[in-house]
Amino acid sequence: MRTFSNEMVLKNKNCYNKGGIKSFATLARDPLFASAIAEYCTKYFKDCPKEKLKIMEIGTGDGSFYSNFSEKFTYKVDYLGVDFSIKNVSNLRNLAHPVVGEMGHLPVKDNSQDLVFAFETLDDCPIEFLRKRNNEIEIKIVEGEKEEYVPLKDLGDHEKNILKILEEAEIEITQKEEIVPIGLIKTMLEINRTLSQDGLFIATDWFYGKKLLFKEPEFMISKGTFTSRVNIDVIENLCKRYSLCSELILLRDFLKETETGKIEGVLFEEDNLMRFINEDSLKKLPDYEKVISKCSIKPKSYYDWFSDKDFYALIIKK
Repeated sequence: MRTFSNEMVLKNKNCYNKGGIKSFATLARDPLFASAIAEYCTKYFKDCPKEKLKIMEIGTGDGSFYSNFSEKFTYKVDYLGVDFSIKNVSNLRNLAHPVVGEMGHLPVKDNSQDLVFAFETLDDCPIEFLRKRNNEIEIKIVEGEKEEYVPLKDLGDHEKNILKILEEAEIEITQKEEIVPIGLIKTMLEINRTLSQDGLFIATDWFYGKKLLFKEPEFMISKGTFTSRVNIDVIENLCKRYSLCSELILLRDFLKETETGKIEGVLFEEDNLMRFINEDSLKKLPDYEKVISKCSIKPKSYYDWFSDKDFYALIIKK
């Protein structure tokens, strides 16, 4: 289990406060994941004499998990959803009892819940918190059958580099296509995965996309994770948080020369997908040298080239 420093936890909270749960790609919002958890819990409580179970979800967000979970779970439930930023969440109609609260100060009595969910929440707590609470909670990690990841930053843009690293790591390539859907997380590339029937921690297509390797230096961001309809401030926070860029500027509002800088790539919407073209690919476009120089950026040519699409410039300042 990874844990973050206090500074990273605060940064995550500030980003979450500004954008809300809709700006985050979370496994718990996936219907397949919720269905698997419901099936597991149904078996676990099959001999339980209670007519109604008390369940609490820490970090409930917009209630998506409970909405999907309740469709498959066969028991009556008194469900309590706790989120520190519940005021910023727009869809809580699925929760009967949404409550504002923090993991370290839960609004319930000890031993009052039959089941507690905390999906992608414990890893957002400082390690100091987990050390203090280790006599009160049990952290259990159930591994799937096969889940192999390789950091993208170590791969480079060339197929031969990727294949070499994977071969040295003794990772089997099960499928190979042209581009990598990465959601918003530019740190992991899923190479080999099978869905474990016994594991609680399950990677699904909604969150991680398909198993792909790339030939061209292009990235695709899935519609379910990130679209241009999100507030521009939210997009900027996410790009910075996941190291997609150091500064995000709307290209369509940016039709004059900017401060001196180097363009990293262009992010634009096409066929309901957000698509990122990096600098190597940009060099293949018409009039590349006229568009970018060492001293300035002239986005007018990009605007003409991409026609009516909604797109953004990714800028790295010198």
